[in-house]
Amino acid sequence: MANFSKPTVPQFSVDVYQNEFLPEGGRDVSAIVTVTSTGAAPPAGSRAAGRPAS
Repeated sequence: MANFSKPTVPQFSVDVYQNEFLPEGGRDVSAIVTVTSTGAAPPAGSRAAGRPAS
């Protein structure tokens, strides 16, 4: 998987676990989705790295 994140922004990962056994005629597919964030965002009101101040 490509890593396009910048070091100054949080990184996110997503894991999806779904029921792989759907009974004949079944129409519901259950899934558990977990989103994880690591790293820290810059404080609110500060300018992001690489962006000029306006």
